Amino acid sequence: MTETLAHPLPHGITLNCRVSGERGRPVLMFLHGFPEAAFVWDPLLAHFSRPENGGYRCVAPNLRGYEQSSAPSDVSAYRAKHLVQDILALCEAESPHQPLAALVAHDWGGAVAWGFANQHPGRLRQLAIINSPHPGTFLRELQNSPEQQAASPAGRGRLSAALAVFHQHGRGRRAACLAHRRGQRPVPCGVVPGPHRRAQLLPRLPLAATAS
Repeated sequence: MTETLAHPLPHGITLNCRVSGERGRPVLMFLHGFPEAAFVWDPLLAHFSRPENGGYRCVAPNLRGYEQSSAPSDVSAYRAKHLVQDILALCEAESPHQPLAALVAHDWGGAVAWGFANQHPGRLRQLAIINSPHPGTFLRELQNSPEQQAASPAGRGRLSAALAVFHQHGRGRRAACLAHRRGQRPVPCGVVPGPHRRAQLLPRLPLAATAS
């Protein structure tokens, strides 16, 4: 059974999470992208929490600014280091005595996961990244590839402005909430819908370090 749980963290942030599975079991954690929210992982939470599929404790937080998670008004509160701090504190709450069995992340959540894995490698055993390139590779292509520069306008200096608008006005959170109420599943920016994307979200998702 998948339920919603509020996790108050020691540094004053509360993450509203979708959870499934028994406490004390190895933890799989799932990070959503933009403009989605934790509910997009519900099918995988249900799948991997079943005994025949590993019986994991599955946790999908709404990142700060989404759904009912804390939404600080200061744009600087959404810097990557603060998002990584949130995930580290959530790991300590859900899996205090052992590393995560795997951290699975998509899109913007993938960017957070890369930072988390780089800074806290001992807190996870496996990393699965969907549609979020390694930061080093992405930076190289932004610097040297006209095709990537054309496909990533945020990489040409617009990302900060876009994030400021998003976090100041809560557009990402409202979009996710509205889509959830309407039964829709919003498509993240920069993702082309198609069979390849659907296949990546099937329950057979490999729990191994990948980048697409």
